Amino acid sequence: MKALIHFEHALKFDSQSEFAMEYLYYSYIYSGRETEAQLLSKKMSDTLKSKIKIPKNTIVSGVYAEGGYIISNNESKNQQIDFDGIANIFGEADLAKDKYFFNIGLQHHIGKKLSIYQFYNYMIINQTKIMESLNTIQHLDNYQIFQQEYYLSAAWYMKNGFKLTPAFHYSNMKSKTESVSFDTVKNNYVASLSLLKHFSSTNVSLFATYSDFDENLQIQTGLLLTIYPFSNLKFYSTSGVVSKNEFSKPILPETKNKKQNNTSEMFITSDFVFYELLGVNLYKQSWFEVSATYGNLKNYNELNAMVIYNTFDNINYKIETKLFFQLNKQLRLSLSYQYFDFTGTYSSQNSFLPEDIQTLKTNYQNHLITGGIKWNF
Repeated sequence: MKALIHFEHALKFDSQSEFAMEYLYYSYIYSGRETEAQLLSKKMSDTLKSKIKIPKNTIVSGVYAEGGYIISNNESKNQQIDFDGIANIFGEADLAKDKYFFNIGLQHHIGKKLSIYQFYNYMIINQTKIMESLNTIQHLDNYQIFQQEYYLSAAWYMKNGFKLTPAFHYSNMKSKTESVSFDTVKNNYVASLSLLKHFSSTNVSLFATYSDFDENLQIQTGLLLTIYPFSNLKFYSTSGVVSKNEFSKPILPETKNKKQNNTSEMFITSDFVFYELLGVNLYKQSWFEVSATYGNLKNYNELNAMVIYNTFDNINYKIETKLFFQLNKQLRLSLSYQYFDFTGTYSSQNSFLPEDIQTLKTNYQNHLITGGIKWNF
């Protein structure tokens, strides 16, 4: 990373220096800044490209595919709860079960400063709806939710180590039940803007996102600080803090005068989310990372809105471990495990009065195993 700065300065004095260009390319690669290395290659002569073995310009410069399976203990842990309570009148719960997903992404390098990444994700979520009355399960319905997502981000690499990244994430959820073939659940979107600055051994990123989960509005602002104490990828750490604010309208009883319900008053719920990651180079071209995210992660998004948590239940925290294997210049494999701690809810009626309904809490855990492959052209 220290060498990188000197080769950047050298190119300012002689923008055609193939020596400086070649070693700046390798400095980017060994600093984990592969996209900038690929953009730099667009300035190289055909002779230098042939020497470094960089392929000719293509519309797609990289492909990424990933799949994962989420194992949940929610049903096994909570389906024996006495949902209708002591009064044995009525109770109901919606228990999230296992999920699985697959996505494919494409990387594009446009010109000498712009990189675009897009992906499509498809997820199937299994659910169980339980209704209990008179201490007997009256209805149990297993159903599925199908979630499709599209993500688009554009990274603009500016002078002096700045990178500006706007991004957009759209998701569509539909359910399939025994009684209804397809019933649209919801459409959500997230818009994000991130500004990153590279220093010699440190990266600082400021970002803000805007989303509309659960028919409410969420605004996140945050700061990420990444430190490379040895100025390389042998060891690194990232610390972050995010302020998450959710704006929701109060639910008012219907009145004869409808204008009284059109209030501009908003409820604001504010939370902080904390993030910490440690990474280490295990052996040659393999890395191990461990990270923890703590806070209310319901209606949360991360990684510049690439990952969204539009879950029905609250996520209290998550822990992740990840392995990277760089097999050669083109091929990288990854394997990760994530642990999620959830708080769910169910409803229980204590009397025959319709308004006498309690919302009670449950707890369960999810385990996510993910494998991915990235191929650079």
